[in-house]
Amino acid sequence: MRTPAAALALASLVVLANCGDDDDAPIEPADSGADAGASDARPDGAVPDGSSGPTTVGCDDCTTFVGGRVFDGTETRDLTVVVEGSTIRDVVEGEVRVEAGDTVDLAGKTLLPGLHDLHVHLFADATPYAYQAREDHLHDHLRAFLRAGVTTVLDVGSPQDAVFELRARLRAGQLLGPSVLAAGPLVTATGGHPCRDGAPPGQFCILVDEASDVDALMERLLPDDPDVVKVVLEAGFTASPLPRLRFDLLEDLRTAADSASVPTVAHVSRTEDVTAALDAGIRFFVHVPFEDPLTPEICARAAREGAVFVPTLVVIDNLVRLSEGRLTELDDPSILDDVPQEVVDSLANRAFRPTLDPDFVAGFEVAEEGLRICMEAGVDIAAGTDCGNPGTFHGYGLRAELAHYVSAGMTPDAALATATRVAADALGLSDRGRIAPGARADLVVVEGDASEDITRLERVSAVWLAGEALDVESLALPRATPLERMPAPSPEAGETCLAGDACAEGHDCLSFPSSSCVAACSADDCPAGAGCVDLGEGPHCYASDDCDLVAQDCPNGSSCLFVGSGVKMCLFAGRAAVGESCGFGSAFCVRGTQCDGFVCRLHCRPGEADGCPMGEVCEDRSAMAGLPAGLCVPG
Repeated sequence: MRTPAAALALASLVVLANCGDDDDAPIEPADSGADAGASDARPDGAVPDGSSGPTTVGCDDCTTFVGGRVFDGTETRDLTVVVEGSTIRDVVEGEVRVEAGDTVDLAGKTLLPGLHDLHVHLFADATPYAYQAREDHLHDHLRAFLRAGVTTVLDVGSPQDAVFELRARLRAGQLLGPSVLAAGPLVTATGGHPCRDGAPPGQFCILVDEASDVDALMERLLPDDPDVVKVVLEAGFTASPLPRLRFDLLEDLRTAADSASVPTVAHVSRTEDVTAALDAGIRFFVHVPFEDPLTPEICARAAREGAVFVPTLVVIDNLVRLSEGRLTELDDPSILDDVPQEVVDSLANRAFRPTLDPDFVAGFEVAEEGLRICMEAGVDIAAGTDCGNPGTFHGYGLRAELAHYVSAGMTPDAALATATRVAADALGLSDRGRIAPGARADLVVVEGDASEDITRLERVSAVWLAGEALDVESLALPRATPLERMPAPSPEAGETCLAGDACAEGHDCLSFPSSSCVAACSADDCPAGAGCVDLGEGPHCYASDDCDLVAQDCPNGSSCLFVGSGVKMCLFAGRAAVGESCGFGSAFCVRGTQCDGFVCRLHCRPGEADGCPMGEVCEDRSAMAGLPAGLCVPG
């Protein structure tokens, strides 16, 4: 079986420079000597002859880092590092003489490879689940990553069109931000996590229930060239069980992904999930099970088979502390340099505190014990946060994740390796995650010695992205430095857009039902098959879904509703039953019913005698809906 690193290497994951002289040129991978750490070679290729004189380094276009501690991806030593252009030219141990170029004094500091976070959700804003953010904070997330020294991320669950459009712009150098690899939508069972029953899957989930669904999955995903395919194995809790992706489909999914040279990543919550995924040939896991601890036997097998785990302890800890009012980060004024005020205010509001299943509350200690067992067995651990979930912030959360690893028994150097070399290897990216000749010059400087104190990651003083020095302070949110490096495109009607894009004249960039440019409208001036509807962002032309108001044939248990102007849409179903209150601030109605502004009413077909409960009649709402529609009301 292939290891995740080998599978990803086969996937030809060529990550383009975010910046530099040639925006279209791929970053060349480091040569086979990159893992060796420090080099004894001089810039001219000569090997020191053993004399006591200093080694000459530097060049006219070089930047040389001297006088501090250097973590090379494996260990921390006193080294000199020379960068030329976008790559590391030399790494030298011992006394040096810099003959040309710029010099950076690292006295009292540590130089690290750029950090990696292998579990992010770029379009989720870390607000409570019940809160609807007023603004799109995507650019804020990119800034926060860079300020924390996070230069490469793996997004393992975001709307398909939007995340691959973002990846394309970053690789083309149009936008400043970390390198992004992405899965796109999550693969789950109908009604499964995270698209629970009643939620339209949209571009966030792909539902797989039968072997025949696997081909459709690949047909939808492969045109976007995903970096990984993420399958969700999540059965919920005893008090709130969820449908789970069938174990017998895992090998079909993994085989189909392998045939396209795309590795499979498995979200797991129980040890049986890990066993089933290993049996299916999957070797890349996000989360350490938090419902029951991993056993020494499973971890020994995982180690033998080259598996990698991304623990995400921080997301469990933060959700529990948020639910109990103990998310103390909210009291630190400096958090507003990285987290929008709206997000902080929503998390501080007691009305939005989540109520967690008791099993989840106990999950942190279970996951931490599983991590310890993995460590003892020699399983590769790569860092990831699950940022975007409530209270787990982009960039900011990675330092807390690494601190959890140290608390679990890792040395600071071992913890740093999880976010650098091990993470890069898990993604098949041999050009980063280490400080070695030929490696990409993604570099981070922190105050103090991070090999002695992992909390030094809180004090990032400088960041280089592919050899370019970034102004970390200017990226703080109060400064709101623009991230665009080229004029943003002007997408046409129906084309993918990102927040802030100026769509073609007369169109706005809307995130629902997909991230695309939608025509504004003032009357019935929409094209055939669409209608002028206001869904909370002003009137726009929306296409009508092909769903049946009475038969209720929307996917995943979502509701077919009329929204006016002849438009039907598959929208969220809720728990409010017939006759129960609904409307603004109230629950969504159950599938098959619709809120009439006050209470939930059952759908019916106008003019048909049957279809309503005894004592009710079908009231024709066709004039309001713009299509044949009725609701059952008391007769």
